[in-house]
Amino acid sequence: MLHELSHPFANGMPHYAMVPPFQHLFQRRLGDVVRPGGLSIASDLLIAPLHVGTHIDAFSHVADAQALDHSRPSGEHLPPLLTRAVLLDCRDAVEQGILEIGPEQLDAAAEKAGVVPAAGDVALVATGWERHWDDPEAYAGRRANPPGLSVDGARRLADAGVVAVGADTSALEPASTQFGVHRLLLEERRVHIIENLRFASLLDAPEREMLFLGLPLRIVGATASPLRCIALTGEDLAGLLVAVGTAVR
Repeated sequence: MLHELSHPFANGMPHYAMVPPFQHLFQRRLGDVVRPGGLSIASDLLIAPLHVGTHIDAFSHVADAQALDHSRPSGEHLPPLLTRAVLLDCRDAVEQGILEIGPEQLDAAAEKAGVVPAAGDVALVATGWERHWDDPEAYAGRRANPPGLSVDGARRLADAGVVAVGADTSALEPASTQFGVHRLLLEERRVHIIENLRFASLLDAPEREMLFLGLPLRIVGATASPLRCIALTGEDLAGLLVAVGTAVR
């Protein structure tokens, strides 16, 4: 089964407080100009902050201000992701009031799922926060406190060797960590961050292991890219994962 993990880009969608909103504008709509022969052509443009909507962070997004060397790989180096993903369902912990998801909650989710993140995987952390997507003020944290990974939780996943960590929140981590998770993953451990994922369909499926495909745009010098990503679950998944692993190696 195919699962769409990206939110549609639309005017008015949630955006993190530090970045401006997404804007989709029309230069011409169908019917505005009619050419000889009756043909009408529409055209439009995007004003799209790269840290809005479902996106992946490049390593150039975060740096220690005391050691700026401007050599961190940027948008043109973002890799296509075609690998196994593991979904860690931490919604129960969030419902209990836990805002910093740490090793204990991740281990419990992995035990319940019967699958553990490993080297080369994408770790997907479900908090249930996407239920606020249609309430931008709550989702982005201006009227609520989004949950997320603690620094120790991020370290646990990085130690497992994952290539990326994704979540259904706008910042992956709660405000209390003061971007310590971004610093650890992007700067120290070189693990990509994926934000604003949608897991509703995936959480309804029985599988917690899947084939993950995410394709970023190659934007020179960029600190992030919009990401169209899907997950594939089903009976033939094991064979696909073996084939993908062989191809990647």
